[in-house]
Amino acid sequence: MLKAVIRFSLRYSTLVLIAAVMVVGYAGYRLPRMSVDVFPELNAPTVTIMAEAGGLAADEVEQYVTFPIETAVNGMTGVRRVRSASAIGLGIVWVDLEWGSDLFDARQLVAERLVTARENLPDEVEPFITPITSIAGEIMLISLSSPDESVSPMQMRSFGEFELRTKILAVPGVAQVVAIGGELPEYQVNVDQERLRLYDLTITDVVEAAGGAHSTASGGDLVNVDSFEIPIRQQSRVTRPEDIASTIIKYHEGVAVTIGQVADVRLGSALKRGTASEGGTPAVVLSI
Repeated sequence: MLKAVIRFSLRYSTLVLIAAVMVVGYAGYRLPRMSVDVFPELNAPTVTIMAEAGGLAADEVEQYVTFPIETAVNGMTGVRRVRSASAIGLGIVWVDLEWGSDLFDARQLVAERLVTARENLPDEVEPFITPITSIAGEIMLISLSSPDESVSPMQMRSFGEFELRTKILAVPGVAQVVAIGGELPEYQVNVDQERLRLYDLTITDVVEAAGGAHSTASGGDLVNVDSFEIPIRQQSRVTRPEDIASTIIKYHEGVAVTIGQVADVRLGSALKRGTASEGGTPAVVLSI
């Protein structure tokens, strides 16, 4: 067989040369247009849905979060199987598609199903579809630390979360950046039950007042002021703990009762569920 191929090539060398040039030319045309990745895609197309449910146990997350989402996406066109995992405060659902399915069309269909699924979920749960990622997954870790402790963990987390993370996400090809470690700032309102009873208030009253302390609303317009129309805005955005403390809850016997009179308001760190370090020093790690 090999001798026959050699004889054919020698006899019709011109034809073989022309065919070889055509193959090389077609390869040169197709090569720059081929998709490039670190590794070939070894898994079937998958759409991942995540939902945070703070305060719920794993079995409650399964019952109230992951099961309704699974039910909503089951039966969708091109779905091969639906898997899920439930943990404390977190539910993840994987929608595995048939080979060759268009991932972008499938994500659109899943998003439409999630709209109907929200009716059966707790009010505070907002499921979302995670970004499309490469099989390479995590490619880099960036660490922010302060060995001399001149920068607080809260300042490092704020810089990493709100400044550095935003710039990295703007880089083409970056799907997600997750910040780990440090301290997330939050305003904390520690209510004194004795003071509440003194003013005949409830925790709900304080929560509603604190929630309305950070807002911006339209106050209408002033017309015909030197032939101009001047808009009026009500700005009550919180920039320090004192802004919340001075918020009025209600009037008790004709006297205004503020949050600061029934609670201690301060800037603190959110409850930590994990930590990060570099060389034994507390740090903020960005996973890209």
